[in-house]
Amino acid sequence: MFLFAMAFTTWHQTGYFKDAFCFYQHALANFPGSSEVNSRLGELLLNKGQKKEAVEHFYRAIQLDPENPNPHSHLGDFFAAANQPEKAAYHYRQALRIKPDLAAVHNNFANLLVTLGELDKAVHHYRSALKIDPMSYRVYNNLATVLISKGEFEQARKCLEKALAIKPDYQTAQENLKRLEAIKGGFSPAP
Repeated sequence: MFLFAMAFTTWHQTGYFKDAFCFYQHALANFPGSSEVNSRLGELLLNKGQKKEAVEHFYRAIQLDPENPNPHSHLGDFFAAANQPEKAAYHYRQALRIKPDLAAVHNNFANLLVTLGELDKAVHHYRSALKIDPMSYRVYNNLATVLISKGEFEQARKCLEKALAIKPDYQTAQENLKRLEAIKGGFSPAP
């Protein structure tokens, strides 16, 4: 019965809400103690460029539920983009402590670690992301670029081939494979 009532209410109010932002503002008015609503509203605010308000909602979400990984993940992304790597790393670690199987967080944390020159740790997080989501062609490409930097050309080639097997028209991986071939002096992928 509850699901029917919720479905009816959602159907009835579909025309009422112009967009997701209006929906979450309404949800927050009705459920101010919801960590998830605060986190989602923060995400929408961030996408609208309202950074200060977004961060306030993320911290409010954490205050309401310290075990919600989503606001930590969003804060990690925010602080990474704001060139505050210590804060970004803290929030990525918190998100992964709470929920270790977040492939996107592993990837984003690895990207941050690359900028900090911590390549071995970055490789670890890229591989963790791929264990969770083995179809992520972008993560294979990201891992390959780090492996190229480390001189691990054969492993890099395999990663690029996997990326291209998943998405044959992925131009970035195609370009990285050409770059790898040039580095290796005509090194070509195995058939």
